[in-house]
Amino acid sequence: NRDSAGTLTSTTPSGFVKLAVIDSGVDLTHPDLDGNLVAGSVTCNTVSCLAGGADSEGHGTNVAGVALAERNGIGMHGVAPQATFISVRVADAIGSFSIDAELNGLQYALTQNVQVINSSYGTDAINTFTPATVRSLVTQSTGGGTREAAYQNLVSSGVINVWAAGNDGPTIEPSVTAALPVYFQGATS
Repeated sequence: NRDSAGTLTSTTPSGFVKLAVIDSGVDLTHPDLDGNLVAGSVTCNTVSCLAGGADSEGHGTNVAGVALAERNGIGMHGVAPQATFISVRVADAIGSFSIDAELNGLQYALTQNVQVINSSYGTDAINTFTPATVRSLVTQSTGGGTREAAYQNLVSSGVINVWAAGNDGPTIEPSVTAALPVYFQGATS
């Protein structure tokens, strides 16, 4: 806990945080995660979000574990083992993401009263972080709207947003989400 000046006042949680893990889904029966999982997990596609949220490839389960794994003596524990979460799967069966599924997942997460959204999937890779390059990717229009509108909605909502800088290793260009802290005040990558 921190006071209004940002000074650490206590390391004891004052309440539980609810997080949305937006990724490839989460293993909904994983023994390090099942106690933190709350109702509301979904799988989102280009049209809507439906009940579910099971992991299609393991990436989302790994991300959830780093953030949320319980202190239960089974394996490691995450950085916030007392937090609760929902799984919002936006990847298809082979781990690919569409912009519309991403936008549906982000919007759904906001309806679930989460305080933190973790989006650890990569998006379009860019090799030059100029305002024009970032703007061209963020403002792409799809059937569900633009990333810009969805991301701005997240920032305006007061929810803490955490995006991955990329998922392809050090030799590949980072994803557009690495530029979001500059593009949107309040974003963290």
